[in-house]
Amino acid sequence: MSHDTSSWTIENNRLLEDRAKQAAWLLADECEREATSLDTKTAAAREKFGAALTVPSTQMPPRPNATASRVEVENYVRDLKAATREGDRQLSASIAALDVGARLACLAAVIAVSATPSMADTIKERRETAARVIGRLPGDVPDEVRTTILKMVDRLFGAADDNTAINAEMALRVQVQTAQEDSQQREQQRACAVKLRGRLMGLEGSDLTWANDELIRVERGERALNPQLIQRIERIEAEAKRRVDRQYATQVIKNAFVALGYSVEEGFETAFSEGGAVHFEHAELHEYVLEFEAEPSNAAFHAHLVREATDGLDPDGSPAYRQMRDVEVEKILCTHLRQVRKEMNANGMQVRLEDRIAPGTLGAVKVVQSERTIKKGRATPGERAVPRRR
Repeated sequence: MSHDTSSWTIENNRLLEDRAKQAAWLLADECEREATSLDTKTAAAREKFGAALTVPSTQMPPRPNATASRVEVENYVRDLKAATREGDRQLSASIAALDVGARLACLAAVIAVSATPSMADTIKERRETAARVIGRLPGDVPDEVRTTILKMVDRLFGAADDNTAINAEMALRVQVQTAQEDSQQREQQRACAVKLRGRLMGLEGSDLTWANDELIRVERGERALNPQLIQRIERIEAEAKRRVDRQYATQVIKNAFVALGYSVEEGFETAFSEGGAVHFEHAELHEYVLEFEAEPSNAAFHAHLVREATDGLDPDGSPAYRQMRDVEVEKILCTHLRQVRKEMNANGMQVRLEDRIAPGTLGAVKVVQSERTIKKGRATPGERAVPRRR
């Protein structure tokens, strides 16, 4: 086989798998630090409120052992994040309820000083109403929203008549309902951000750093996860995935040729990233070389057998000798390329043979004119490296 065109799809990128597993463990460490900070927050709240505090009852997942798979580590990260968020939500809601309860009691006491006996029941009723409504307030409400709601509670307590109180109560209910809906949306966005961060594990690049930082901001509630941000991150993910797939294909194919005894010249990695041809020598090919041309955009490569033109002068004086030598070396190359494809398949690359010229086909071997020296490395456009005599 003097000409071979093969393409591939990567079903199992082991390079990415290893990187993703390392990244998953780093993220697990980060999540465990967040869980520890929740313990610290709980201890501080217990010291402030004592037995009145409702301590979160969330059960944290067990940490996987060192031999766990990437998926097991990622599932641990997902469950730990969810448990930590739920624990923080419960704790924040309990703290908020105690803070609001204290504020309501203070307001009621102040109003009661100047209130008539007939107003006592009204004050009690308004306090109970406000407590019920605010009791539904999520624990992750931003400070500015919480401040607005507390001011609305002040207006409810200070209402001069029943109609004003009813309007103040309705406004308070609407505000709390809006806060609940916003909290649900933030939780959905956090869950989506966690999934996106998981998909970015193992990928590299400055744009990945930016994407990861933005997703962390979403998880913290510092920014919204809008469609534009999702689309941009997905584009970054796709490009980074193509880069790491090229890196993996380069590594697998280069190792396959080296294992067969080929001398892989400088420029092979560049050919895979930018396209172009490089030339390999092998002891069994003698005066021939393998020309390897990569098409990174199509995930494909072309392999050609190349020899130097001899002007028909062969050792035995027979014109048939060169054709016989061509076929002989073509068969060797054919065997080598089959082994390369086998190695690619064994490493998670699904290989397809797109085109092939069989040994002995007229014009199958590329013949080049030269000064009988091989040019090392990557060929420039319009230039082909040629073999030297051995």
